This record gives sequence, C-alpha cells and structure tokens, in this order.
Amino acid sequence: MRLIDTHVHMDSLFSCDLEAMAVAGIAAVIADAAGGVDVATSSQATIQYFERTLGGETTRAAEFFIDVYVFLGIVMTGVPPDYEKVLEELPKYLSRDKVVPFWSVSEIRLETG
Repeated sequence: MRLIDTHVHMDSLFSCDLEAMAVAGIAAVIADAAGGVDVATSSQATIQYFERTLGGETTRAAEFFIDVYVFLGIVMTGVPPDYEKVLEELPKYLSRDKVVPFWSVSEIRLETG
C-alpha cells in the first residue's frame, strides 16, 4: 500500500525517519514550509527556508523514494517584521515543481485575552 503523510516538517526528520517512513509505505509527503519562530527574523530567512525545503529536503527524501510536495507560507507565530516581501515572493513559487499551488489560511490559532 502506498501512503501519503499530509503534514511533515522536513527539517526535523533524520535519515532514519525517512527510511522508516519508506519501509512503512509512505510514498509522498506534504511538507510544511511555513517558517516558524526560528525563521521569523527576516523575509530573507523565510525565503531561504522555502528554498532549503524545495531544494535539499526534497532531494534528501528522494533518496528514500519519497516524493515531497511543499506548502509555502508564513505561520502566525513566526511573522517576520518585513513580511510584505515574503508575500510579494510567494506568487513566483506557485509555478515551481512540487509546490502545492493553493492559497490557504491554516493553523491561525484562536487566542483569548
């Protein structure tokens, strides 16, 4: 059986994790490349995170015969001060191979107080 994991963070997976996923039958993953707190320092850091996920991380997963499809965005807990630059760049990514071409709002969290 071929499975799809619909929400992974590729930068937190080790090679042994990818191997175990492949053995378990995972043939594809949807990688969340919405930068969090660690890349919220600037738009440049966020865009570099996109590139790292689209480049190195997809190549790394391919070594285990896992296809990676990527969601790009900004997570609410990690909005860079110059986020407008990220929003300007996002449309350029939609035509790239392995980018999921949808706009969505997710993980918005409902805070009180």
